[in-house]
Amino acid sequence: MFGMNTVSIGGVSSDTVRLRFDKLPIYPAAAQKYSTYEIPGAGENMTVASGDYEDIELTLTAYLVGSTTINDVYNWLRGGTQLILSTQPDVYTEIKEMAQVSPAREGWSANRIEIGLKLSPFKYRISNNPVTLPGSGTELQTVGNIFSKPVWALTGTSETVEFSVNGTTLTIENAPENVYIDTNLQEVYTEDENGVAVSILGQTTGEFWSMVLVPGALTNYISWSGTVDKVIVIKNERWV
Repeated sequence: MFGMNTVSIGGVSSDTVRLRFDKLPIYPAAAQKYSTYEIPGAGENMTVASGDYEDIELTLTAYLVGSTTINDVYNWLRGGTQLILSTQPDVYTEIKEMAQVSPAREGWSANRIEIGLKLSPFKYRISNNPVTLPGSGTELQTVGNIFSKPVWALTGTSETVEFSVNGTTLTIENAPENVYIDTNLQEVYTEDENGVAVSILGQTTGEFWSMVLVPGALTNYISWSGTVDKVIVIKNERWV
């Protein structure tokens, strides 16, 4: 290890390219987006939060040690989009843009590199194992400070199935054996014999994209009816 601080991109540690980070930055809080409306006669504008957030920017200062070339570092930076800092090892975020990479020589044995990144406003929990619900009427709690967009998997389904999360119901007609509800991609699909996703949106009714999970002290209520053997959720808990 070339220092106490490491950075992982796409599952590959900065140690593999012999980068040293004396300090790592703290993720800034993402700015919320707002819309402003003029109200005649009110004497002031009305500002309303949109519910969306701006991307965040982060700068990493690294030192290249030993025989590794700058091209090795460039290849490492392009090796994936998932970013993990060793100072916050329980969360990751997504790299949206490599805004800047500026190398500079310092002395004979090391190069300093300034890496500017544009990141998703959200930090996701790394521990994200699927959870099998014990039965219809399950109450589920999650962590984070903003609602998460889970993936729901219904197995052993057939005929007509109704699936509900916090009062939002999705009806699936002629349900295939396995149904997947991805609230982030806003898709309902099954898989063919080769594991390829096949959309079944035409067989559904309901606002499935609203089947999110609310964190904190609030409890999420999940229920279903019809032929369903098992329900599994990947919670995708997150912070902003």
